[in-house]
Amino acid sequence: MVGVLGDELAQRSNGKSSSVSQDKRIELLANISSVDSVVPCDTEEMIKAVIQRYQVSVLVNGDHLPGLEERIEKVVL
Repeated sequence: MVGVLGDELAQRSNGKSSSVSQDKRIELLANISSVDSVVPCDTEEMIKAVIQRYQVSVLVNGDHLPGLEERIEKVVL
């Protein structure tokens, strides 16, 4: 499963807008054979909900969201 940040959250997080829309990022990721599903995440609350719902045990995050792991640490199983 791959979570995709919404355009607004991505812009707030790194200070610039993405050159590829969320819909296009979802489409691109969905076409990777090793990706089972793509989940849009428009808020940090949605990220937390996805982690809880799917019992995510590993979170990989780029440097474009510094501190994300600390902000969601309470819900990582």
